[in-house]
Amino acid sequence: MSWATRRRSFSDAGISAAAVNWFARLGTELQAINLGQFRISAGVVLVVGGVVTGVLLYRNAVHRFQRYSPR
Repeated sequence: MSWATRRRSFSDAGISAAAVNWFARLGTELQAINLGQFRISAGVVLVVGGVVTGVLLYRNAVHRFQRYSPR
């Protein structure tokens, strides 16, 4: 679908209808995924997200500790 066609469909149907269509397509795609593959993918995303969160929190704590000066 070209940008002009997509833009026209948004203005004709409204943003809410476009959002409904997008979520409906997303739901259809998610239902087509194999359950085992979905579990593995979701697990990997959660583990990677946890590691990234831990690293960022650790770096923030070290940075705050280095800036600390007792009064």
